[in-house]
Amino acid sequence: GAYALFRGLVAATPALFAALLFALHPAHSQAVNYLSSRSESMCMALVLWALVLFRSRQGAWSALVYAAALMTKSAAVALLPAALLMQWLRPIDRHRWRPLLPHGVVTAAYLGLINAEGFLPRSLAQDVRPLATQIWTQVKALLYYLQLAVIPRGGSVEHDFSLATSLREAPVLLAALALVSLLWLTLGALSGGRRAVGLGSLWFIAALGVPLFIPLNVLINEHRLYLPLAGFSLALATSMVAWRSVPRFAPVLLCLFYGISSWTHNTLWESELSLWASAVDRAPNSSRAWSNLGLALQDEGDRASATRAYRKALVLNPGHARAWNNLGVLLEG
Repeated sequence: GAYALFRGLVAATPALFAALLFALHPAHSQAVNYLSSRSESMCMALVLWALVLFRSRQGAWSALVYAAALMTKSAAVALLPAALLMQWLRPIDRHRWRPLLPHGVVTAAYLGLINAEGFLPRSLAQDVRPLATQIWTQVKALLYYLQLAVIPRGGSVEHDFSLATSLREAPVLLAALALVSLLWLTLGALSGGRRAVGLGSLWFIAALGVPLFIPLNVLINEHRLYLPLAGFSLALATSMVAWRSVPRFAPVLLCLFYGISSWTHNTLWESELSLWASAVDRAPNSSRAWSNLGLALQDEGDRASATRAYRKALVLNPGHARAWNNLGVLLEG
């Protein structure tokens, strides 16, 4: 699906490298290995094929596949900004926005359905965190996701990431300045004729728009990078092939590096114990990681270590109900 989409945007060689980079990126390990994240890979596979059909001017079929993606997961709404970008880069035509009409109708129907069913009101009513805190935190997160895309090291099911409450905080301000610089470079690429680079960069940012405004319980999740990495891979592969200073074998080496990193990253998912032990190393201040490590140790029969893990989770978060419950069950036994 990724190659078919990229081939409609660029020549065969950069399209192939972009598809390989996308397929081999270590950040996809969570979407593949984590059972509760399987909906992400299925949803985004449908989104990619919907974009392929949209690019080939099969609007009705594209809208149908998009509807299937939305019924899989609401994150499929990320198709809209990607399709808007693709249409925006087409030659100026007063009818160029018309192909988006079926997708707009599908989106409106989906929003009406989940509103009538009650899912949307329940989701918006959750007091996860204030909207301002959500936005400033995700401004930092956008740069953090870019770091995970460029340097895929330290992948984990849990990341040590803190909330931000104001633009005046140094990490938020620096992240905002870096994103503005990235946007400026992207617009320069678009005006300079490197449309695929600009499209991929804007795609990366736009596809992360849903978690930017919708507060979710977990601040950082690698599976959210599934669709954004398609844009990142397109921009990176196109740049490497176009720049004469980059050796021709560099994309091959990068694909090999991503493949080896994915294989190494997948070993973390061999068991619950290996997964949450690595999560504690990566995020030692996460009560969720310590609580799940305690459960994994308890399942292994190491009751003393499990007790210590639960107590560590409760020191970090005295209100962690699941850790209290599991510790109580362990002590009762």
